[in-house]
Amino acid sequence: MAALDRDSVLGWQGKSTPHRQTRRRASNSGVVMMVGQKVALGRVHADKTVTINVTETELAIACDDGMRTVRRTTDQPVRNPKASRPGKVAQLTAVPARPNRPAEHDQ
Repeated sequence: MAALDRDSVLGWQGKSTPHRQTRRRASNSGVVMMVGQKVALGRVHADKTVTINVTETELAIACDDGMRTVRRTTDQPVRNPKASRPGKVAQLTAVPARPNRPAEHDQ
């Protein structure tokens, strides 16, 4: 029986998958991070979720204004196929104003 190594157990040989469809949420400045590569889509796409088709050589990004194709600069595999969600903000409560303090006088 052959010894198992970490890569064979996880099913990853260090190469990207032939084709994979993923979703990512653009940042507040319209940038998405995919397979270790930042792609600037523009502020028009800020905080929107886009679908990205990943192949060996390119990223095909489906935006509101059509499909964009970007050449890949890395050979990293897709690690997380789901889009990131915006974090929840704790409910803000009003802080009571400080009472007016009498001025201190020299005595």
